[in-house]
Amino acid sequence: MTTDQRAQLWRVLETLLSRQGMVKTRGVVELERILGELSGRLDYRDRDNYALALFGEPAEDRPWGWRFEGHHLSLSATLTPGRDPVVTPAFLGANPATVPQQHRQAGLRVLPAEADLAFELINGMAPAQQRLTLIGTDSLGDIVSGPGRELRLREPQGIALAELNDALREQAVRLLGAYVDNLGRDIAAEAWGKLRTAGLESLRFAWAGSLQPGRPHYYRLYGPTLLIEYDNTQSRANHVHSVWHDLEATRGGDPLQAHYRRAPRGHGHA
Repeated sequence: MTTDQRAQLWRVLETLLSRQGMVKTRGVVELERILGELSGRLDYRDRDNYALALFGEPAEDRPWGWRFEGHHLSLSATLTPGRDPVVTPAFLGANPATVPQQHRQAGLRVLPAEADLAFELINGMAPAQQRLTLIGTDSLGDIVSGPGRELRLREPQGIALAELNDALREQAVRLLGAYVDNLGRDIAAEAWGKLRTAGLESLRFAWAGSLQPGRPHYYRLYGPTLLIEYDNTQSRANHVHSVWHDLEATRGGDPLQAHYRRAPRGHGHA
């Protein structure tokens, strides 16, 4: 791309992401340069090695979409006439999760809230609640969601937010905000609306691995309308993968089934 085209690309992202989301997205790209300097492979770790893919022809009267992706970054958008844009799935990673001391930007963390808020939540629970939340003593090693792996996520696991006190539920809401509020204001408002309509108490939180930072760990926050996964296992637990799915808008889903779930029985069915 030319310099002007790159600037236009960032303006496109700004139409669908919040300031929080833009800071993280730019941070992930910047980490590629830092990783190149740390590894001595600037020829391989190139922050310009990100690509924009278009699906269909951009138009106001028919559906189309785009995806912006590269190392540790994949943002997918679907635009349909008469509907708000859909940005899902949204994958963000960070390597290193915390820039080490030997680099001039030592201590930089691109995705800090996703870790810090989750540790506060799990460590704020009573031992009995932690036992319900834990689904494994070892980290799962990576995020689970992906083509062909959906069945592994169908069985309810972890603790329901309904079983937590008000303070812990509020902590879970702050953790949700680390993901949902990456989206632009209108898109995030729609996602929060879906969450509240389905009931925040219906969400479940599951954890695998260590309860202490700096050691391999994984968590999942999911319910009828969303799935969030976070993993920090690789590179001595200094390498993050995270993903957010809008389950009612995932490409290849079943929109008719989603309609039946939302519509009262006996109403709105042709």
